[in-house]
Order: sequence, then C-alpha cells, then structure tokens
Amino acid sequence: MATACPTHSFVTSNKGKALLVIDDYVFQQSGKATIATTYWACQFKNCSAVAHTTTKTVVLTKQKNDHCHAPVPEKIEIRHMMNKVKSRVINETTFKLEAGSQNKNAPKTLAMQEQIDNLGTRFYNDDIDRTELLEGLSLLVASKK
Repeated sequence: MATACPTHSFVTSNKGKALLVIDDYVFQQSGKATIATTYWACQFKNCSAVAHTTTKTVVLTKQKNDHCHAPVPEKIEIRHMMNKVKSRVINETTFKLEAGSQNKNAPKTLAMQEQIDNLGTRFYNDDIDRTELLEGLSLLVASKK
C-alpha cells in the first residue's frame, strides 16, 4: 500500500540503468517517458505497482496499485555493494592511458567485470543466495592481488 510520503532513491542496475527505489521496492523504467513524466513499473514479475516521476527534477508524482509481494531490502543493499565493488575494480585496475599506449590490464578488468555481472545476475535471478554471492565476490577480490 502506498504511504502518504514515501521515500525514494535510485540505484544502478547491472546494465548501468537507473532503478527507482520506493520504500524498499524496486522499479524499472517502463519504456514510456514524456518530456514531463517518466513511468516506472515494479521489477517483480506479475506485480502491477507503478510509479511516475517528473523527468527533470525526479520528484515522485504518483504511485498506484499495491505490490503483490514483500519488499526485499537486502537485495537493494547488495546492489549498492555490487556497484561499489565494480567501481573499485574499474578504478584500481584501469590506468590512465598516455596517447598511443596500450593498457595491458584492460582484458583482465573486462573479465572481472563480466564475473561480477554474472554473480549479480545469478543472485537477482535467485540462482545463488547472498552468502554464495559474497563468497564469489571475495574470491574475485582476493584473486586480483
């Protein structure tokens, strides 16, 4: 049920797209957008909850339909952590290139990013639990050194 004054924020998906988070429910852009309004649909399959935000100022203007599932706040926390890990991998293994030089770490960085994305996808599809996700990330970070 929508609250009178829901809190909302944004996280980034595995594919780099913005996801809207309202009271621990995750919404993805529904493909429709106008100059004034962006439309969002709940990320959970078969859930009819939707939200609207203003396009420029990203103010929540409307939320309708009840969710058919409980919120999963730990998935949002893990998404934040995954984004931090990916950012760290990029920052620590990528070097500024001088004009004309080649980055010999680029293939390794891309491989690590793919492994992180794969772990994230498997977690969000409920193929692995959060313990297995964290173990996989730990092994990736440890093997980097």
